[in-house]
Amino acid sequence: MEDERIAPFLARIYQACHHCGKPGTDASALRRCSRCRRVCYDSVDCQKADWRAHKVFCGAYSALRGDVMALDAPPGEPSADVRTLNARAIARVVQKLRVLQFALGRELEVTERNLLGWEPRCLACARTEEDVHAGGGPNEPLTPCANCKLSFYCSDAHRVFAEPAHTAPDAAYGGRSQCDVNRTIRGDALLRGAVEGPAGPVRWAPDRVLPRWAPLSGDWESEYMSELVQAGLPPPARAPLLRAASDGLVLPLTILWALERLNEGDEWTRRREMTVHIIGASQEELLRAMQFEEILHRLPELQTLNLVLIGPEMTPFLDGGAAIPMDVCPQCARRGRRRVHFHRDGLYHDYVSALGGAYKKPDLAVAFNSGCGSEETESWKPTLRLLGERGVPSIFTAFNTDEVALDSVLLEEAGAHLLPGLSGPNPWGSLDLKLEPNKVRGFYASCAYVAGVFK
Repeated sequence: MEDERIAPFLARIYQACHHCGKPGTDASALRRCSRCRRVCYDSVDCQKADWRAHKVFCGAYSALRGDVMALDAPPGEPSADVRTLNARAIARVVQKLRVLQFALGRELEVTERNLLGWEPRCLACARTEEDVHAGGGPNEPLTPCANCKLSFYCSDAHRVFAEPAHTAPDAAYGGRSQCDVNRTIRGDALLRGAVEGPAGPVRWAPDRVLPRWAPLSGDWESEYMSELVQAGLPPPARAPLLRAASDGLVLPLTILWALERLNEGDEWTRRREMTVHIIGASQEELLRAMQFEEILHRLPELQTLNLVLIGPEMTPFLDGGAAIPMDVCPQCARRGRRRVHFHRDGLYHDYVSALGGAYKKPDLAVAFNSGCGSEETESWKPTLRLLGERGVPSIFTAFNTDEVALDSVLLEEAGAHLLPGLSGPNPWGSLDLKLEPNKVRGFYASCAYVAGVFK
């Protein structure tokens, strides 16, 4: 695994230490880096410990801060149109990225992009504190919403302008307001910071093995809340933990949901061996590897689950190309059940071409949150054509509705015959909503939407 430390979400908006992740407030417990002012620390020791990782970005941003502020800043007039505000924010981030990448002579790393993508912006005009200062305003932090602390205002007048929409019920969020969803996200972030620590994301999955296959006709709460109750979790922690766990369980549940819809009857549930190709795999699937055992736990007759993880980001994890037997729970181990990984780097169509006649069509090919319609589109096209021409049962998922619109168009242009009625909200999409980067409004979640199912 790469040892790249990703600062916690709250650290990107000045509400947690960029090094240790301890939450605080910008005005009291935390202190800004005096040079770049893009990170906070809760102690001198943390700042010193983080300096080696932070100094390159800090130096470049500090040296270019005047140039960055001189760029065309968003206008100060408030707008009630979300698309207009988000477009302003995105344009500003793109400008900053270009300036910094030119200065550094390289692409920005994930941690560096995060500092730009989640920079606090006024909910009424999309300006950052730097933009306000460049326009002749005070050089002060934006004021967070008193209730959710995740939306911001550059002035009291802009708070009065934007607050009604911020607190109004929204059908897109199940009747909850942006402020309500923000409060849940922040509360979950605080809880997660207390329980995750250096071990990474919550990777809980029930250790029970179902006696027989049960169709996926319920929802997250009906399927898993009783498991959390039996685990002895106190009531206040159950819903937050379920949301956190769903961020990993969404992977096996989406696979099972797709298999259920791509196969007639339940004969497929009695297969002794099953192979799933994960296209465009990354470190995310490796971090969540244990939760794939839920497929074994819901298919009690399945003896061997083969997961072939294929993608350009798999290069550091090839392990010689050999089969990698993964640990299973004691109950599965006693029954001789196996979960086996195969790691392959490169593009899927190149992988298939290299195998030649040895290639065997998997039970399912899945691309989680592929973004195929907006990123690396040309490299996706040969893979999509291959999947369609060979009749490989496939599912593509997306983070949000914007991605679904682009991905589904590309899938159909590549010849995929999307099964009707299956594109749209994923009934097993992650419950763990996150703030959209580079915007003032919007949320996304892992596999929240199905871009297309085809075979």
